[in-house]
Amino acid sequence: MSVRVLPWFFPASAAAGMGRRHPHSLLRVALFGFLIVSGLAQGEADVAALAGGQVRQTLTLRECEALALARHAAAINARRETVAADHRIEQARAGTLPRVGVTASYVRQDETVVMEMGGMELEMGVLNQYMIGAEIAQTIYAGGRIEAAVRAAQSGRAHADWQRRDVEAQLIRDVRLAFYRVRLAEEALRVREESVRHLTALVEQTRLQRQGRIVSDYDVLAAQTRLANERTQETDARHARDLARLDLLSLLSMDEDAPVVFAGAPVREPTPPDANRLRARALASHPALKMAAARSRISREEIEIARADGRPAVHVFAAMHAGNTDGVLALEDRWDTGWQAGVRLAWNLWDGRLTSHAVAERTIAAQQREREQQDVRRHILLDVRRAWMAARGAEEAMAAAEAAVALAKRTLTISRTRHESGQATLLDFTEANLALSTARLDRAQALFRHAEAMARLRYACGTENLEP
Repeated sequence: MSVRVLPWFFPASAAAGMGRRHPHSLLRVALFGFLIVSGLAQGEADVAALAGGQVRQTLTLRECEALALARHAAAINARRETVAADHRIEQARAGTLPRVGVTASYVRQDETVVMEMGGMELEMGVLNQYMIGAEIAQTIYAGGRIEAAVRAAQSGRAHADWQRRDVEAQLIRDVRLAFYRVRLAEEALRVREESVRHLTALVEQTRLQRQGRIVSDYDVLAAQTRLANERTQETDARHARDLARLDLLSLLSMDEDAPVVFAGAPVREPTPPDANRLRARALASHPALKMAAARSRISREEIEIARADGRPAVHVFAAMHAGNTDGVLALEDRWDTGWQAGVRLAWNLWDGRLTSHAVAERTIAAQQREREQQDVRRHILLDVRRAWMAARGAEEAMAAAEAAVALAKRTLTISRTRHESGQATLLDFTEANLALSTARLDRAQALFRHAEAMARLRYACGTENLEP
């Protein structure tokens, strides 16, 4: 439990002048008692929360990134896709290996055929027939199909790997943006809550002053109106904070009511001065461009696979068989064996132009992939330029916010002096105090906006390292 004593309620000159009856001293004492009661109530709420057994977990930005990479479905599936791509390579390579097959059969007949020849009865076949065979075959030439399929599968593996990197980079970017929004929303809510506390104290003090006929009803209504407006802002800020938390918890694959506290603020870093260097780096390392190149390679290999249907295929084979029947005569106590070896040639000399149309179709698909690659390149360059401009703009906004905070501090100092000398009302002093809080919030917003812009810039460049 902690009780915050607002320093502007007891300025040094007021404390020194208590003995000579400062005109607002008694009112400040009353307000101080009001804040003490509020602090005690808040402390009791904190103790009740601790007694409930809820242990809040504190997560930093780096911990959120690691948690999302480990638990988010998109990242898990992207890693699984790389394993599946390895299996597709092995499937394609299987065409270069020999194939071994075994067949076996058993047939039970209801009766055998008996033939009479020259007064003799000759039984044809047996009741129980057995047959077993084995064959080994090796593809010698398949029109380039197998080689093209292996190259396409290898390009697919590269695509899966770059896709995994892209998914992880997108996830890290989204987690950073969501984390910054949560922290900014929490800061905005803190400022609004502090403003409500200040204005609540102002309303109470104004009522006491009205009872002493120091201020008019207008002053009371003005303070109440200001408090009502600020409470609306506080409600909106709390709603925005809750929505931002839900978005971040969803990215972390956590329950919406998870007892988690997010801690940490973005580190202020300079924006890289050279956008052209960043654009060149993006063209060299962005996963999206690498994936587009892999898709183009796969399309070209699919053309070769289609052309293979119009080329001959050559296979060599060797086979053996054994059984107690040769299909005509069979004996229960004798097994016949045999073997054969040879070469097979298969060639579709005319397929109704099926192969030529398939090649034409896949050629068009390859041209589409190449055009998509050009579009991806153009979008990457635009994204880098856009993100860099946003970062530079946010950096300028931070400088302006720093100047605004300095001015608000000077204004508050002047307002405090004027209030202590009786030249300004308490409302004027409160407004100056709130203006300083708002300026600090604007500075925090500028810092978070710059951090968001840098997160987008890193993703646009396809690398975490933006150093020249």
